[in-house]
Amino acid sequence: MDVFDNVGVQVGNGNQLNIHAVDNDVGLIVRHGSEQIAFERDNRFYLEISNRTSSPKRLELRIEGLRETVATLHPDKTIYLPGDGTVECTLILRCTVTEPMAGPHPFRVVVIDRDTARVRVQSEQIRITIPANPVLASQLILHSRVSSAGTYNASLELTNNGNGELHVRPRVHELLNAADVLPNKGVRLQSEWFNLLPGKPAEIPVEIDFPNQEWADRTWTVPISIEVEDHQTVGGVLDGGSEITQYGVSSDLGRAAADLASRFRSWNRHHHRVRGIWLLVCGLLLLIAGVWIGSAGAPSDAESMVAPRTASPTPAAGAAPSATEVPNTAMPCQSGTFVAMLKPLTADEAKAHGAWLLKVETARFQHWAEVNPVLSTYAIHASTRDEVCSTVLDKYGPTYTTFIWVGPVPSQEGPMLCTHLNRPPGGNGYDCMLLATA
Repeated sequence: MDVFDNVGVQVGNGNQLNIHAVDNDVGLIVRHGSEQIAFERDNRFYLEISNRTSSPKRLELRIEGLRETVATLHPDKTIYLPGDGTVECTLILRCTVTEPMAGPHPFRVVVIDRDTARVRVQSEQIRITIPANPVLASQLILHSRVSSAGTYNASLELTNNGNGELHVRPRVHELLNAADVLPNKGVRLQSEWFNLLPGKPAEIPVEIDFPNQEWADRTWTVPISIEVEDHQTVGGVLDGGSEITQYGVSSDLGRAAADLASRFRSWNRHHHRVRGIWLLVCGLLLLIAGVWIGSAGAPSDAESMVAPRTASPTPAAGAAPSATEVPNTAMPCQSGTFVAMLKPLTADEAKAHGAWLLKVETARFQHWAEVNPVLSTYAIHASTRDEVCSTVLDKYGPTYTTFIWVGPVPSQEGPMLCTHLNRPPGGNGYDCMLLATA
């Protein structure tokens, strides 16, 4: 395109011509081909800076209205402008799928004198339009291992990975005549519309009813989908976690036998080996007999799916509170480190279900450690009030006697710890307080 220089600044885009005179000693021309910006490629604007005097000048180019991660100048933002000379530069805008936000974005090119720090010349506002790129990630996370019949708790996690706000609603849908799909009445969640900002996660509690346990393992599909307003191609079925395995009696038997064998191997290191073998054989025989008698008296799967739901039995692997004593670890208190406080517990809470909460937090931490490998060097701990640092005691009153925490982490990694755990401080009902250890 042709743009003819006048005094001051000219921005060319087809029929568009913007002129803004600040300093007649320096001229600026900005040329670009389109206001529509493309993703993941260089969008180029061509700048021409001219010196209308015989005196050389040291200048600096600045882009106002866009971040440096989006707008870069080549070959450099600092230029040496010879007398009566002209220098050409390229402004490159590179937009990712998440930055900047969708919609119009005005910016301007400013030329500053490096010797006097005053503005020599600046362009009028240049308006570019960032196209919308809606992306939604969804994951169903179960908090415990599923085996026996009952109600299990899960979390539906949604994350907006696009560049614009999304209006979303999770819902339970019905799949007629579909095998191995849980009944929609057995899946409960809060199905309401809400806004999800870019880069922000949200968690929705989910309750899921599972039928009676069978001998073999069985994989169920959870009928949950996501609606996104004005974007039919976004959302739909979950990205992950919608298929859940309910472990059968055979799996539980093998797991119990392996645990029992491990305990007896440890015991045999300190006791008579022959006595241990006899006890192991007797224990296995009793376990097999108990499982056989229990499975023979259990109702069929079809009966359990239509029978009225009564009080839920305790799910396996930590799905119910336990009075087991919480294993404690002394918190290291040293300068330059942080810990993330996840759950403070009163004496009654720690006694009633402290060990269970520690298992739940550990399982959740292990899941996010797979997503964010930076977490793999840290671990979940529990400490009594006498074992934590004074900075923790300053935040929590004397009613709290046990604390579940993650760390310690170096000070430079501390601010991102709660974010890596998908538990931003103060958001979505999470409890994640970052505290210095000294």
